[in-house]
Amino acid sequence: SAALNPGNGRDAPGRPEAPGNSPQYPNSPGNSGNAPGQTGTAGRPDNLPPDGGAAPGQGEGGTAVDSPGSGVGAARSFHWEVESLSNDPVPTFNSTAKKTQISRALPGTFRFTGVLEDTFGPSSRREEHRASVEVRIYKPEWKSSSNVIVEGLREIYCIAPASEDTPHYLYLELKGRAAGHRFEAQWTMGRITWRRNARPTIVGFTFEQDGSGIPIPGLGPNVTLPFDPRTPGRETLAVFDDDKEAIDLLRDPEKRDPVLRRATTVAQVRIQPAQGNRGINGDIVPSNLGAAGEEHYVSPRAAGGFVTLEATVEPAGLAFESNFVWDGGDPVQGQPMQRQVSRAAAAHVPVSVREQPGGDRCALMNVWIVWCGFDPNQQHHDTFAPDTAQAGNPLQTYVRPATHCYRFIAQIAPAEIITGADRPALDGQSTQRLPQNEGNAAGVEHRWDVSRRRRIRVVASANHGFTDADLNWPQFGDLPTGMSIATDPMEDYPATPLHGNDDAGANDEDNDPYSANHALPNCDDTPPVAGDPGSVFPAVGEVGSFDRPSSPWVRQAAGNAGDTIVFRTHFQEFVRLQIGDTANGNNWYVVSDPFLWKVETRFIRRDHGVEDNQSSTALDNDNF
Repeated sequence: SAALNPGNGRDAPGRPEAPGNSPQYPNSPGNSGNAPGQTGTAGRPDNLPPDGGAAPGQGEGGTAVDSPGSGVGAARSFHWEVESLSNDPVPTFNSTAKKTQISRALPGTFRFTGVLEDTFGPSSRREEHRASVEVRIYKPEWKSSSNVIVEGLREIYCIAPASEDTPHYLYLELKGRAAGHRFEAQWTMGRITWRRNARPTIVGFTFEQDGSGIPIPGLGPNVTLPFDPRTPGRETLAVFDDDKEAIDLLRDPEKRDPVLRRATTVAQVRIQPAQGNRGINGDIVPSNLGAAGEEHYVSPRAAGGFVTLEATVEPAGLAFESNFVWDGGDPVQGQPMQRQVSRAAAAHVPVSVREQPGGDRCALMNVWIVWCGFDPNQQHHDTFAPDTAQAGNPLQTYVRPATHCYRFIAQIAPAEIITGADRPALDGQSTQRLPQNEGNAAGVEHRWDVSRRRRIRVVASANHGFTDADLNWPQFGDLPTGMSIATDPMEDYPATPLHGNDDAGANDEDNDPYSANHALPNCDDTPPVAGDPGSVFPAVGEVGSFDRPSSPWVRQAAGNAGDTIVFRTHFQEFVRLQIGDTANGNNWYVVSDPFLWKVETRFIRRDHGVEDNQSSTALDNDNF
């Protein structure tokens, strides 16, 4: 440094001095006050003056004694002083003349001061010239895996179901000095999403402390990192020292060795219905919450039946039994990756796969075994007396038998399939038609649908005089095509249980179990009124239907005296449900036992004509 080099090979003029104090010459300057200094010897190549070189002119006012301005030489020496600024041991150093070599074996911050000392004349007056430089030896104590602590990093992380918001946490602790350095955590394959700032793949955290030793808020030296595994695969956590000086030395930061490297596996576990289930015993149904909801599989009750689920795991080759455990359902013998749920009773059975032991949930499938029950105590029945009516062309008088009005209520189980916060989305309009030849499409509007099956048999006395022309069926204006009193039976139940052959429309039904604001028709055709005992509003979790069978009317003049004819009309009220939207023709399922009821319409020919012969109704299908 030039601060240690006053000799520059030129004569430096002395400083102007104050006037002398001689009484004879009060205004004369001090002796030699303005004498030039002795010419200094040229400095060495390191720009320091040689030992014993001349000092610059520094005349003192009023005297010339021992003054360097007089040209008298001075003794010169040089030495180093070292001070630790970081309370670390002072490193060893070797000094040769005005150069020193500093050991880099120990870390710390030190002040090295070069001291140039001049001693003048017999009085040994001394003057010092100093220059200092701070030297930092960087070798952080945590530059090893033993000083970087990572807690919470497990061998396996599961990608959680979309419905769950349960972040994992990784704990990073930096031991030793962290001041001014950057500590970087990098997931090498980018399968982790860091939640703090939503930047994928790489997130660096700087552990910087000011002079007070207080960490910068939210950064270090101890950091909790919440993250989400997002895609399956092998993953490596590498921790790097990202100090600028270290990078400058390495030149290529991409070739740095990590301070710590730990491996883990991000696993994707899915639960799906095993082959032979979907479209046969039920289907997957989206959540009412959409993509944020859980997964659901809905199946109707069936004695002896099972829903079988199967887990799939990515990446391939990851052993299921040693890393995961089932929760819910029952084991399938010989199939560790399968689980089954009994369909014997209505139930909600969550089936999940978890990391083991005691780990987070990796996948979830809610299995719903659904069924509806008609409560005989909730049947509403009214009877209307027989009378006569004019019908036909030309008009003729017909006898109308006693009629019966029924309103049926079916309760859905389990109740949570209707009221649960996260449930299968089974509300709304139907999206798939019934399979071909499975009933009148006009009778289906919603996914939940109350329908009806019917069979009719005619039993008449021997040698009766009734013919098909004597009958009038108000619902059709005449006997439906293909129906005749000579046919036995006149009409039978459809061959398949889904077919509702007495379901021409949905106006007499309540197929919305998510609301209690829909009423069934009143038997007397008056508008339903809430709170009126004669009006029926199915509750939430219930569906209902209405029927007032219109058995055939018989012409009053038909037959011979004493002839009898009976129309045995049997019904099965039932509930069907569209499960799923796979459009494969197998979306509709019966979800109730048939509720049995019947109407027997009886006629007899008296001398004055035909009349009702004690028509009746009952809640059974006996005596067909």
